Amino acid sequence: MELEDATSLYFCGEDLTLRSGIDLYDNLVNFITKGTYDCLHLTEDKNAGNAFDWTWDSNNNILQIIWRPDNDPHKMLTLTIEDEEYNQVVRSTVYYRVLN
Repeated sequence: MELEDATSLYFCGEDLTLRSGIDLYDNLVNFITKGTYDCLHLTEDKNAGNAFDWTWDSNNNILQIIWRPDNDPHKMLTLTIEDEEYNQVVRSTVYYRVLN
C-alpha cells in the first residue's frame, strides 16, 4: 500500500481480494492481480456514495479505511503511519473494528 497524497492511494500485490461491496470493482481487482503483481490506484470521491471510503489525517499520520457493504456490518481499519523516506517499507499496527 502506498499513500501518494491525501487523495491518492495505491494497493499493490498479487492475487488481491477486495470486498468493497461493489461486485464489479471487486471482481476487476481480483482479475487484474490474478497470478501477477499489479498496483491499483484509488482516489477518494466523497460524492460517489460508494461502499468503500478512506481518509488521511496528515496532522496525526492516521489512515482510516472504511467498508460499508449494503448487507453486512461496516468495517474500519485504522493505521498510524510514521514519517519515513519515500520508497521505504513502514511497519504499522493496524486496528480493525466492526461498526454497528
